[in-house]
Amino acid sequence: MLPEVKTLLEQMTASGMPDSMAMPVEELRAAFAGQSGLTDLPGRDIASVSDQTISGPGGDIPIRIYDPNPGHTDPSRALVFYHGGGYVIGDLESHDSVARRLIDGLGIPGIAVDYRLAPEFPFPAPLDDCLAATQWAASGLAEVLGRPITGLIVSGDSAGGNLAAVVAQSLRSDEDATIDLQVLLYPVIDFAGDYASRAAHSEGKLLDKSAMDMFSASYCADETMYTDPKISPLYEDDLAGLAPAVVVVAEYDPLHDEGVAYADKLKAAGIPVWLRDEAGLIHGFYSFRQALPTAEARTEELIETLKEALVCLS
Repeated sequence: MLPEVKTLLEQMTASGMPDSMAMPVEELRAAFAGQSGLTDLPGRDIASVSDQTISGPGGDIPIRIYDPNPGHTDPSRALVFYHGGGYVIGDLESHDSVARRLIDGLGIPGIAVDYRLAPEFPFPAPLDDCLAATQWAASGLAEVLGRPITGLIVSGDSAGGNLAAVVAQSLRSDEDATIDLQVLLYPVIDFAGDYASRAAHSEGKLLDKSAMDMFSASYCADETMYTDPKISPLYEDDLAGLAPAVVVVAEYDPLHDEGVAYADKLKAAGIPVWLRDEAGLIHGFYSFRQALPTAEARTEELIETLKEALVCLS
């Protein structure tokens, strides 16, 4: 483990952080929102940023539209970002800096999706919102930006990485929503699996077993559904035709091994995969770039990997 990560974890323990699993969900969300401003870097300046709502299956879906090149009319890809937070916490603000970093690094427009959260809105509500927002990005974003959108990059971290993977599977045959690349950042891939990394890093590495159990039960209380590919994308048997993938895992993350397992399964199906196995780091590190200087360096390397993948797709 990197010394800076060890120091961060020690500081978090010494600060006497309350037991998040004992908090009412609204207090948990407020605590998470307060933490993000202390641990992550300020968001990159983007020339045009605006919030709006779009129609979704359960009502209006708030989104944030980022455009680093307003006024340009050349065709462009667009990035769609789904935040992490175990399907229970997180919003447009908590992951704004991460979304800005990706969009600024790639120099393309994008949206972030404020999908409905569990436990008030369990599966499939968060997924349904992400699907609807992605389809809107394919058809409606061009009108807002004033230029054609040629394809989408679906991306997300943790639970958002799960949603990105499932969106990529669900829309692979949708001719009106072309997904060119999926970017899965330390994703939740397998609700049902038993992995060595889950056992080895079940405590004291930021994301612990009690949190994962609570998040899983909040998203889907019926454990018999955990092998449904729309919940655990690893269980999709037919991966043919999926978009190429950039998959990021962290060495000290309980989700490490299932991320690697999905990357391996994609490769076996003939899908181009760029796997970044980040040594010394923990779950969620892209949101700790202020506290962890190495995380910002790894973010820059991720941007270069994304650019490489997009060049290969050209």
